[in-house]
Amino acid sequence: MSMLNRVLSLLSADGVPLEDGILLAANLFDRMQGRVDDSMDETVRSYILSDMEALQIKNALLELLKGKLDLKMKGSAVWALSKLRDKNLVPIFRECLRSGMRVSNDLVYQSLVALNDVGEIRSSGNFFSIFDEEENLHMATVYLSSLE
Repeated sequence: MSMLNRVLSLLSADGVPLEDGILLAANLFDRMQGRVDDSMDETVRSYILSDMEALQIKNALLELLKGKLDLKMKGSAVWALSKLRDKNLVPIFRECLRSGMRVSNDLVYQSLVALNDVGEIRSSGNFFSIFDEEENLHMATVYLSSLE
């Protein structure tokens, strides 16, 4: 099975396989951007993802976000997409930020990080923390208010 088919197959599954697919997509996107670390599987470290394959994986993740994923998995999908550093995803990240407000700190956190990663926002001297729900909500509120 090709790497692309493996990822797409995992992304169309439920439960643990879906989580594995999102992680694999994130690692492949990191590898594509030249970010490699020792925790990556050797096949991922040596794989060269084509632009067409990346687009197919990106589209599969975007479809997941439109579906009925639980909020934690939506946060994971946003995290994987953030690895692309694609400014065209800003509207998606904003929508995820809005929808996560007061409902899912994980989704808010991942959306803030994604927006930061594409240069859309910068933390105001504070760093984002998955553990600081109040600060995340404050930063999200300030950012979203600045768009109005």
